Amino acid sequence: MNADAKKTILVSPLNWGLGHATRMAPVINALLNHGHRVIIGSYGSSAQLLKKEFEDCTHVYLPGFTPRYSSSHSQTFSLMLQGLNFVIKKHLEHRRIREILKEYDVDLIISDNRYGVRHKKVTSVIVTHQLNPALGKPFRVFEKPVAHIFSRWIKKFDECWVPDTDSKPNISGDLSENISGLQNVRYAGSLSRFSECKQRFDYKYDHTAVISGPEPWRSRFEKDLVRLFIKMGGESVIVRGVAEGTEEEYLYNGITMIDHLRSEALNRVMCNSRNIICRPGYSTLMDLFAMGRRALLIPTPGQPEQEYLAGHLQEKHGFIYFKQENIPEIDASVFNRFDKNSVSVKNNMVEILLQDVLK
Repeated sequence: MNADAKKTILVSPLNWGLGHATRMAPVINALLNHGHRVIIGSYGSSAQLLKKEFEDCTHVYLPGFTPRYSSSHSQTFSLMLQGLNFVIKKHLEHRRIREILKEYDVDLIISDNRYGVRHKKVTSVIVTHQLNPALGKPFRVFEKPVAHIFSRWIKKFDECWVPDTDSKPNISGDLSENISGLQNVRYAGSLSRFSECKQRFDYKYDHTAVISGPEPWRSRFEKDLVRLFIKMGGESVIVRGVAEGTEEEYLYNGITMIDHLRSEALNRVMCNSRNIICRPGYSTLMDLFAMGRRALLIPTPGQPEQEYLAGHLQEKHGFIYFKQENIPEIDASVFNRFDKNSVSVKNNMVEILLQDVLK
């Protein structure tokens, strides 16, 4: 393909929280900036968010696997029980792709963690930071077999883009190590929709919490943070992570509540906050690095990937890690532990990757 010719690209993120959708934003923007036509294939909350961010793109319904979270058990165990459903949905994704390709003349497919969204006759790219997944205790014995399964699926794509740097210390730690020796892996640098924070003083807010992830833990996290901010006082904001909600502000117990913010507005709110609290979802972490900001990280209980990332970033990059059960122990002194210097990783390489794959 000629990289200068205008192409039609299908972009399809996994509907698991909002992170897979938000990290596709810089990819979509790069494509639009070069005049390409972008078709967004999604569903659920991811579709709601991307329709708001990219109103002028073509949006098609492309359903797939949406994990159900346990309210009491290990999330790894819960997801393993859903394994058969995942395989079935993967095959249904592949069937739906064939239907979409009959309707649209697609030149390139970019799939974020959707292993059924590809076609052998169309250049297909998979985006994932988990080449070497963390399953946590007592499932670590399955980590290498699961990595082997992932590698077999990844080999079916023309390229695998890892949204991180290949040098240490990176954001994803061991998760992005290419232990299987995959030949189609390319490191894309950090993929974020955010820009660097220039504001360092005279913050408008004392605390901003950005909530993300699936239920029931999203709602539980929100309730815990409301209690925390009431106790701590000051000017606080909670961005609830409800994509189908509005961008209107309202007060609840003296806390500014916002259902959802588009990228630019959320970037501005976080830059104007002295302290940030959030889940260590991988896309959120890339946004923090893009802004040059550290945060207090509270993983979703029982989700080993987030627990690993929180520990890794506390050790290597000076973030702070608290378990959700320990939120009542947080007070203002906790935030004094932060290193005041900025954090950063290599800028995203998406322009170079797109130039190469569209040749």
